[in-house]
Amino acid sequence: MRVHDAQRVSRDVLTSRARALPHGRARTARATTFRPGALRGFDADERYDAVVVGAGVIGLACARALSLRGMRVCVIDKAESIGAETSSKNSEVLHAGMHYVPGSAKAKFCVEGRRKIVKYCEKKDVKWENIGKLIVARDESQMDALEAMITRAQMNDVDDLALLTSEQLTAYEKNVRGYAGVLSPSTSIVDVQELMESFRRDCVRDGRTTVALGDEVVEITRGLSKTFQVKTKSRRVISTPRLVNAAGLYAHRLCDRLLDVYDISVTPPPPLYFARGMYCELKKGYSAPFQRLPYPFPREGGLGVH
Repeated sequence: MRVHDAQRVSRDVLTSRARALPHGRARTARATTFRPGALRGFDADERYDAVVVGAGVIGLACARALSLRGMRVCVIDKAESIGAETSSKNSEVLHAGMHYVPGSAKAKFCVEGRRKIVKYCEKKDVKWENIGKLIVARDESQMDALEAMITRAQMNDVDDLALLTSEQLTAYEKNVRGYAGVLSPSTSIVDVQELMESFRRDCVRDGRTTVALGDEVVEITRGLSKTFQVKTKSRRVISTPRLVNAAGLYAHRLCDRLLDVYDISVTPPPPLYFARGMYCELKKGYSAPFQRLPYPFPREGGLGVH
């Protein structure tokens, strides 16, 4: 009997015994974390209901949703910790949803997602704060666009924006100067690291989800019966009928590794635009000059310096 056959038999025996436990008896759930060196020397033969590539906030949220549906899920990330890339390098803002085209997926998921995350944070005691945002027009030439943004927001079911005069702007924030502005009271900030840790705990609590850190997907091919064969750098081979590409800035690279699964010449992935982000820190002893998030009027390619 080969090693991986023996392991499969052992797993089946353990599963059968677990099912035979008396009703109501507690079963201990624990997180399983694989490391690249742990499986060297042979190809593991594993099967999951879903494989999620990327253990950032999106990947963990997807894994949690799949796990809640009773699926066995494997989350794979090449980093040694969750959320080590884009998810931990942003301004942690829960946007209200006034910038997106009405009826678009971005508009729908931004508005619905913000509301769901707020409810989740309140239920799970994840740190968040509803501090609000000010969008500032520098002169009269931006007024038509500012008013159009309010109309667009209403079409996206964001109905709490308020148009402010220059004097009202200063009354809200004494260090903000502008011709006019918009107050978005539902824009919030969240502790993303706490949010991701909470998602991870939800995933592994029931014992159905494995989070594999420090490993990298190197190839994905078609398997039998409409499945994917996911191969990793540590020589794991995982069979799954569902694959979630949540690799963030590496999602395009993962598409290149899908081989016969995904033809990028027929259906190319969306364009990838890189933008440089810089963060400044106040000197010790200085208090924050703003109580809310001040933003300039959006420009092409981003939301401007904020």
